[in-house]
Amino acid sequence: MKKIVSRIQEFSSVVTLLSLATLATSGTAAADPLRLYDHVFHTEAAQSIYGPGPGPSSSASRFDGVTWNRTPGIGGIDCGWAGCFGQELHGTTTGKIGFTSSYRITGGEVTATVPVQVALQLPTGNLVAGEPFTIASSYSVPSGLNFAASSPQLSAAVDFTFQTYASFGGTSAFVDSASYGPFEIIDVDVTPEVFAFNRDFDQELRLFGGTLVPDLSTKSIPIPLIREELEIKDPSTIYTLGRARLFPFPFFTVDETGSGTEPLSGSDSAEVLRLALDATNILAYTLASAGLPVPPLNGQFAGGSFGYNMLMVEAGIGFRMRDTFTLAPEGVLIDLLLSETGEHFRFNAGDTLTLDFPRGFDEIHFTPTFELVDPAFTTNIDLLISPLVDVSAIGVSAFWGVLSLNLVDPDPYYLYDLPVDLWDSTFGLKGFDSYTGAPFSIAETPAVPEPATVLLLSCGLAGLAGLRLKSLWK
Repeated sequence: MKKIVSRIQEFSSVVTLLSLATLATSGTAAADPLRLYDHVFHTEAAQSIYGPGPGPSSSASRFDGVTWNRTPGIGGIDCGWAGCFGQELHGTTTGKIGFTSSYRITGGEVTATVPVQVALQLPTGNLVAGEPFTIASSYSVPSGLNFAASSPQLSAAVDFTFQTYASFGGTSAFVDSASYGPFEIIDVDVTPEVFAFNRDFDQELRLFGGTLVPDLSTKSIPIPLIREELEIKDPSTIYTLGRARLFPFPFFTVDETGSGTEPLSGSDSAEVLRLALDATNILAYTLASAGLPVPPLNGQFAGGSFGYNMLMVEAGIGFRMRDTFTLAPEGVLIDLLLSETGEHFRFNAGDTLTLDFPRGFDEIHFTPTFELVDPAFTTNIDLLISPLVDVSAIGVSAFWGVLSLNLVDPDPYYLYDLPVDLWDSTFGLKGFDSYTGAPFSIAETPAVPEPATVLLLSCGLAGLAGLRLKSLWK
């Protein structure tokens, strides 16, 4: 009986060995080989629209007024062998009152945002020390690709500044000292706006918080034509020779948003100078010269400070500046730091990296860093020369036409554009941050037998078990 029990135990061992061998040769479940990294690259500072590097800019702020900072105190505390006795009261008062003026000038700036998703495909096969393995990669640009480019701009503002703070506290001593406070009495900080011209590049003109001009980019100043040989009989008659912008340069911002790796483009234009004739007043002057008393349909008075406009039709030639900007993502550079050896492996997203599994390690660790390849940015500036017709009616103006209101005032109609190329440049836009992603590891894996090998080994073990079973009953 003992011999039979011993044979059964031997058979169970063989069966167990068979089961373990089959499990061992069947391999283990592989970890997820795909690593996704999402990041939004931003320009850390505004860049120039004309070439690589920061945008030219100048700014300053100045305070003119009175400031104070005082800490008065009264009373006192005397200390002796028996302790400290007395009362001490102190206060603090700080503040300023006056005007804070500031300005900012830029020569043309661009900021950009480039969202990127990078995928790393880690190896899933057998990894053996000293043998090569491959890491594949890909990248895409999801929604949110954006750039905002502006022409040269000037911003100026004046604020009334009133800040005051006051508190008090003290110390009371009767053998031992005890402090109290500070207790706040007043804390005021107000900076109402007095004057703002294109503040924060909002293209508004404001005075004491009220908007005088909602869009400076549309405002211009008429240049009257006054020549003796025209024999102007009515001094209120205006014969417009030209119209200059409120600023000698056009200012605007092109803001475009999209997705994908295709170029993102946008443009805008603004008039710099207009050479035109006031057709309505020329008609009125002609009719008046022929004996028909037709008053001018628009004119000025009080030395040109104020004016009126019943109907004005200007015809002439307009000169505009048009800026066209294009941003094209160029890809991502991947840097993998191998912690075990300190080596850096750099390759472009979309390519593959092949390297040898270092000897002496059963697991290696990588830290990925991603850098945006400088996107291609194009600035194209054209001068547009075009015949135009501009109609406005039922309005008033002040300060030589700088401030004006017309109930009927559609945009000027440009008959056609004759472009003259002034600037055309493409360069790599710089100033983007870098991004370090979460580390990952790759482990050495033993060779896994082919299915036929696994089947052959299982059959051999089964046969061995059968032999042991046969000897059991002998």
